[in-house]
Amino acid sequence: MRILVLDTHYQEALNQVYTATPEFESQSSDKQLKLIYNSGFGRADSLTVNLRNAGCEAAQFVVNALPVQLRWARENGLSDVGPMPESKLRHLWRRAEWRFGLRTNTPGINVAEWEMEIVRAQVRSFGPEVIFICDVLYYPARFHLELKQMARLLVGEMAYPIPPGLEIKPFDLIVSAAPHYVTRIREAGVNSELLRLGFEESILEHLDPTSRDTEVAFVGSVGKSHTQRLELLEELSRRVPLSIWGTGADSLRADSPLRAKMHGSLWGYDMYRQLQRSKIALNIHIDMAEKFAANMRLYEATGVGTMLVTDWKQNLGDLFEDRKEVVAYRSIDECADLITYYLEHDEEREAIARAGQRRTLGDHTYRQRMHELVEILDSYLRLSSESDRRVSGNSA
Repeated sequence: MRILVLDTHYQEALNQVYTATPEFESQSSDKQLKLIYNSGFGRADSLTVNLRNAGCEAAQFVVNALPVQLRWARENGLSDVGPMPESKLRHLWRRAEWRFGLRTNTPGINVAEWEMEIVRAQVRSFGPEVIFICDVLYYPARFHLELKQMARLLVGEMAYPIPPGLEIKPFDLIVSAAPHYVTRIREAGVNSELLRLGFEESILEHLDPTSRDTEVAFVGSVGKSHTQRLELLEELSRRVPLSIWGTGADSLRADSPLRAKMHGSLWGYDMYRQLQRSKIALNIHIDMAEKFAANMRLYEATGVGTMLVTDWKQNLGDLFEDRKEVVAYRSIDECADLITYYLEHDEEREAIARAGQRRTLGDHTYRQRMHELVEILDSYLRLSSESDRRVSGNSA
């Protein structure tokens, strides 16, 4: 099976790689991608590495890493592709609109035609059976329809409500880490399957043993849209030794107690190192998670061997055993009490941390997730072949 992964990264994380590597744009596209993956951000190249381990031929592009995409274009004979000089200001404005939420609600409208032309060439070059799009909001529907014609399966990934303006019908399949969105995508008329997030075990090779010098760490955004998260964090900040790494400080009220707890953003291995240094990692799902545990922090914190205190969700027991592998809370008061208790009971806390790590490394790695994905894709490819044979038979 030949699978092409089209991924996107947070622009802030990409910018950090660009600025940390002054010679970045002079490198080959392969070396540029390696530099991005070596930062440890997000899933890096975990999908393709583990798809290959599962017996697939796999390639990946970070399609919003524009220096990489432009370098690939030059290396592959697309010398006339790229932003026109007179459009640079407009291009920067588009990016600012996207970054600061000023953009139109229509998905993909801010993606330049030359960006899509490069991806067309990349698809033609690799010749995939499956195109896997990690961010279904990045491209316009017309481009999804084009890509659908260039592979046997067009697969998307999402774990959020279907926003106004997003046309999902071009996709043959959308996988989701959130069970309730699997149901809603199916109700919208598109095939959907559950594919949980996970942990890349090779991350541990980049972490050194360290002492735990942070009491309680929360890593994540604290924007105004995260109402339940803000309420809990503000109350906890008054009751437990909480430290926060993430975005959103500028959106906090001037008198918010969280302002004094913010330490800026952490990306990639820096984030994992901070989680590893923490006695307790706090997890708070965003509001759209509703009743289901599904986010990356579940696996990131347990994967590095830190005890996770997480909000209780009805499917949490499918992932971890409460009080043995993680600790779940159902209210702000319970959360504060549990944190206080486990900060005072080191042996119990570390036993849960070790058990949580064993569970993640045993059941929730991307090696396992990609085997699951291959099984899903194989079943849909078989269905596609049977459908093609029926159509061929009817036309004969």
